[in-house]
Amino acid sequence: MKNKLYLLLTFSPIFWLIGFFLSILCNLNWFKKRSLVSLSSFVYSSELGEYSRIFNGVILRRSEVGKYSYIAPKSNIVNTKIGNYCSIGPNVQICLGLHPLNFFSTHPCFYDQGNFLYGKKSPHKFNNVLGSVTIGNDVWIGANVIILDNLTIGDGAVIAAGAVVTKNIKPFSIVVGVPAMHLRFRLSKEDRATVTRSNWWNDSPDMVDFDLLKNIK
Repeated sequence: MKNKLYLLLTFSPIFWLIGFFLSILCNLNWFKKRSLVSLSSFVYSSELGEYSRIFNGVILRRSEVGKYSYIAPKSNIVNTKIGNYCSIGPNVQICLGLHPLNFFSTHPCFYDQGNFLYGKKSPHKFNNVLGSVTIGNDVWIGANVIILDNLTIGDGAVIAAGAVVTKNIKPFSIVVGVPAMHLRFRLSKEDRATVTRSNWWNDSPDMVDFDLLKNIK
């Protein structure tokens, strides 16, 4: 009976209508910050910065999105802090959870006390089911990228499409492949220092000091 009730609530048109109207109410709040969220996206317990944009089909849970950052369609992002001016491509998966590797099974019904697959509370508990990710400012993440839990992506980094990120990424590093490996820095050491000192990503676009940054190549 419990399982039937769960399925009824999950697939009921009323359930989706409630979610739809909640999205509208949230959009009214985000509108004050000039943020735009597609009504086909699901945003839960998250903060959106000014002029941020969430495109269609995005799932965003317990996360922060900085100002002027956008998330392209069908991305799934959990427990992630995203800086300003970030460009996140379509179908990006970030911080989707961990499974224990030193237990007899990796299936959550044996260790996740909140799991719904078995219907009973497990006597065991795995404390690291879900971690977190921190993404700096002006980070470009290509399509179909996967970023594992408990990682930090530095300011100005670029992650090539299809990469699987398993380690921290240094600021301004370009990484490619599976697992993602450092290819090169996108700026010289001197230019990286200049950009970092400027903290331009804390300003609005019309306040950026182009005279200071015009020689960056």
